Amino acid sequence: MSSPTVLYVLEQFMLAEHADGEYGLMAALGPGFCSELVLLQWKEIH
Repeated sequence: MSSPTVLYVLEQFMLAEHADGEYGLMAALGPGFCSELVLLQWKEIH
C-alpha cells in the first residue's frame, strides 16, 4: 500500500498552500528493504 499512498500524499502536497521555495520530503518503504526518497521544492509558475 505504500506506493499508492505516496501518490496521495504528493497530491495533497500540491493542493496545499506553500511559500515559494518551501521544501518537503516524500518517503516510501517497499517490500523487503526498499526505500524511495524525493526532495520536493515548491515554485510558483507565473
